[in-house]
Amino acid sequence: MLQRIEQLHRILLTACFVLVYTNISLATIWNVDPSGIHTSPNALYMADLSGDIAINDFDTIHIIAGDYVGTDALAAWQQNNLYIKGIEGQPQMIADGENILGKGIWVCVGNNITIENIEF
Repeated sequence: MLQRIEQLHRILLTACFVLVYTNISLATIWNVDPSGIHTSPNALYMADLSGDIAINDFDTIHIIAGDYVGTDALAAWQQNNLYIKGIEGQPQMIADGENILGKGIWVCVGNNITIENIEF
């Protein structure tokens, strides 16, 4: 009986590892670039909200340095385990009196969201 329990334990651990590894390996890197497809955090957020794209748990969002002003700066990140990083310098999020969901420049709805090198 103890051998059977140990065998089931090993199988469950292996299955959990495979599930976690699969989620991470399928993660997408999204780029926010004033001269690209998603020109601002808000453009990326709105594309996700409308269903044009699908930001998923464990995805990475790179934001090219620049000034994102007013509604362009706004986003509500709803996914879990996101990694959001400013690259090629430090992007500036300037609210200019705007907010999203009546709260702030960015609202982190998901859990375990890491934000690096972004200035608000």
